[in-house]
Parts: sequence; C-alpha cells; structure tokens
Amino acid sequence: MLNTRQEQLLNLLKQKKTIAIPHLADLLSYSASTIRRDLILLEEMGLVKRDKGNVSIIVTTTKEKHFKLRNQENISIKQTLAQFATDFITDGSSMFLDSSSTVLQLCPLLNNYKNITVVTNGIEVAHSLIEHTACEVFVVGGYAREGSSGIVGESALEYIKQFNLDLCIMSCAGVDHKGFTDPSMQQACTKKQMCEQSRLTLMLCDHTKFLNNYKFNLASFNQVDYLLTDQEPTSSIFEAARQNNCEILWPH
Repeated sequence: MLNTRQEQLLNLLKQKKTIAIPHLADLLSYSASTIRRDLILLEEMGLVKRDKGNVSIIVTTTKEKHFKLRNQENISIKQTLAQFATDFITDGSSMFLDSSSTVLQLCPLLNNYKNITVVTNGIEVAHSLIEHTACEVFVVGGYAREGSSGIVGESALEYIKQFNLDLCIMSCAGVDHKGFTDPSMQQACTKKQMCEQSRLTLMLCDHTKFLNNYKFNLASFNQVDYLLTDQEPTSSIFEAARQNNCEILWPH
C-alpha cells in the first residue's frame, strides 16, 4: 500500500507524464534520498519507469499501435536483436516466428542457413521470407486484423497445434517483473500457443519495453528460455528472470 508521499508523487507524474528526478524533490519538498527510495519502490511495483535522469508514469493500455508505425521505430535496435537471435539458429532449424516488427528484421538473415522451416502468423514476415529466403514457409490461417500484420483467431490456434518445432522467436509490447504482456488478447493467445509447441523460446525485447504493462498476459518468465535485449534490464525484471531460469542476454 502506498503512503501519502508516494501517492503525491504518482499524482504529479500523472499530470506531468515525465519529470527530471532532481526536480521531483523540489516540487514535493522532500529530500532527494527520500524521493529516490520512493522511485525504486514504485519502479519495482511497475508503476513508474526511470531512464537517464528522468522518471515517467507507466500507463496500462489495451491500444495496439498500427504495424506501420511500429515498423518504423527503433529499427537499428531491432536489427541488433535479430542478429543476436541467429546465435540459436543452425542449418535444419524449425521455428515459429510471430508477426512482430522486431522479428521481421530476422527474416533476411535466414537466407544464410539451409533447410529452414518457418511457421508464422505474420503477413509481412511471410512475404519477406518468400521474397528473400529459400525457407519452407507455413502461414497460419485465420483472421487478419486491421492495423496489424498478424493472423489470429481460433483457427490460427488449431493450425499451430499441428507443429512441434525447435524454436519460438517472438517479441512483446511490455515486460515487468510479472512477465510479458501484449495489448491484444488474440495476439497474446497466438503467441502463447507458439511457445507451447516449441522446445526453446526466445523473447526479443528492447529496453523501451521495460516496465511497460499491457492488459493481456503473453508469457511468464518460466515459459521463456532466453530474453534477448539491448540494455541491462531493471533489477526487478532481472530478479524475476533469475528466479524462473530465464536467461537474459544483452551486449556487454
């Protein structure tokens, strides 16, 4: 339960959205050390996010960004994560690829391998694989949602259940100490099924998704074998992963 000071801090962040951490102490008339302790607690609770001297409120949302917008964000970071994922791929690998803009960056890299089998619910992912690689590609059937490149629905889940593959490579919209989340229930269910039908699951998640929390649970840490990211995660995420044998890898 939050105390009065912590509630004041959160209310201020709701109004300002993002505030420089040193400025918070002045605005609330508390010592810098007190504010710092409060922020650590609030971050561990998944309510705020600290980054480069600033703190911002975390808003839980069900709204999913249009795929074209997501595909234009943090392209170089997504390419780095995609390259990172190739460490787990060998000739003859079979894998699920989700419809995320991060996983899309992996597609051209698969041309460096032989006899790759891919099952995907991503329209853009399938198109890229067919155009740039010699992979054997299976495309999930189902419902194509407006503004999304993903095929979802009950028929998609039933199709995925036919396969048992080496890898599941996917992304998420948010991650905190409770696990991985997504704004779309249908996407979350589809990715869960892919995860269940795989021997090894890789989650590609850049630092901008740390402590973001969305309405629908995609996977817990004990369902993901490796979290591939671009920066060291927060202590709460790191500890949750450690307790559930999910290994976190990032460039050192």
